[in-house]
Amino acid sequence: MNLMNVKTLKWDDVLLHVCGGPTLRSKLGPEPVLGGEVIGNVGSWWVKRWGFSAECIVSPFTGDNPGTIVSLSSPGDVILSLGTSTTLLISLPPTNNNNDTPRHTTTSHLLSHPTTPRGYIAMLCYKNGALAREYVRDHYADGEWSKFDQLVLSTPPGNGGYTGLYFPLHEIIPPNVVGDYFFKETTPILGFPDKKYHPRAILESQLLSIRLRVESILSHNEETVKGLKRLLITGGGSTNEVIRQIAADIMGLDTYVAESKENGCVGGALLGLFAFWRSQGDKGTFEDMKVEWKKDPIKVASPHQETSRIYGGLIERYRKCEQIVIKNCARAAENDWHNWREEDEQILV
Repeated sequence: MNLMNVKTLKWDDVLLHVCGGPTLRSKLGPEPVLGGEVIGNVGSWWVKRWGFSAECIVSPFTGDNPGTIVSLSSPGDVILSLGTSTTLLISLPPTNNNNDTPRHTTTSHLLSHPTTPRGYIAMLCYKNGALAREYVRDHYADGEWSKFDQLVLSTPPGNGGYTGLYFPLHEIIPPNVVGDYFFKETTPILGFPDKKYHPRAILESQLLSIRLRVESILSHNEETVKGLKRLLITGGGSTNEVIRQIAADIMGLDTYVAESKENGCVGGALLGLFAFWRSQGDKGTFEDMKVEWKKDPIKVASPHQETSRIYGGLIERYRKCEQIVIKNCARAAENDWHNWREEDEQILV
């Protein structure tokens, strides 16, 4: 849990009181600091017990997701992890004032950038990532990725008007939805006329959901949306050329993959290096230091202009379909609650 106010970069008194009462602030010590600061030297116990140098410096660390941002990207980059779950991270450039922050939503996270004052990280986390894609592969493509890819390529962008939303598990974004839902344009239908539509439907619905929310989070500033530079994809899905291309087309960004698979760890190591670099008298930014250590990712796809235009026009269609699913699941949950209450009352009687 983040006990720091992401705007002020100081401990938040309300959160401190809720989480630990009046004594928590004194236990935390000084206010948080950005990465690259030296907060002291290693304790004498470490020197005596493990042979550390008494001059070994200590600097702030960070979590795995900010570490991935630090390792892979620069402001304006979008990182899409296509693993068991799907995670999206956006490194946002510094804002001019506290009133110009990315939009807060109940289904996204807003983190402070670990090295950049007034910089932010926007994050989306989906539970049904690779699990849902594999579910569609197994049910409609004979369990083979090669067949899955063939079916995607046999259908046009927009899938002939067919939309499918697949939630094997209760989802986080949108919250508490579960099940499979199919539409022709925005009209609910029982299923598709041909199984060939399912592989493209799962990819388009997952990626359109991401694009819809990226635009919502960044709606505070149109220039920020236009300033998104490139898409870096990681995880198992990043090896699939068809998925790479659809991601590039829907997000409208050149798409890259990184060589390293341990980006969170690399980011933490770079933060340590940044602190040491500055302790030697260098006054530059993290990006200045990173120039010497940066490895450029490999470009794997570029968006097709006309296809990206088509997908831009499908965002509203997807939003309407998703709203129908949300209402349907909320109604089902309410009915389950009423049924449970009736059964419970009968038992009590």
